[in-house]
Amino acid sequence: PRRGAEERVAAESGAPLWSVHSAQGERGTMEDFWAVELDGAFAAVYDGHGGWAVSKYLELALFDQVCSLLELGDELTLVAGDEKLSVTKQQPERALVLALACLEADVSAVREWRHQGSTCAVCCLVQDLAPEAAQDGATGEAQA
Repeated sequence: PRRGAEERVAAESGAPLWSVHSAQGERGTMEDFWAVELDGAFAAVYDGHGGWAVSKYLELALFDQVCSLLELGDELTLVAGDEKLSVTKQQPERALVLALACLEADVSAVREWRHQGSTCAVCCLVQDLAPEAAQDGATGEAQA
């Protein structure tokens, strides 16, 4: 598991591309996780509530879910809960909303996670699309 501080720098200039720091505090286990992909173009922090499992699941799954949604053709329509949602390759912010909805369904289906959740802050920077997308979300019990 990734803990403490980490930084990635640009090879040419040595300037920081991104940096993170995490601290466990007084709890017996670390409930928070983070993910940085594509040299910082996708960054997320997952703040666990009531346990670490949901945050860890989101760390491992959210980026791949967003990428999968963006790769599936020009127009994709999914049913998430009671909503019908659609996304195109030109709508990364919509893919992020859909990915969170899909992962929320996954989290809700796991009985052991019934009293856990994770608030997440996600930033997705997209070149050549305006405006850049930023989306936040919550899963599990953190929605309350």
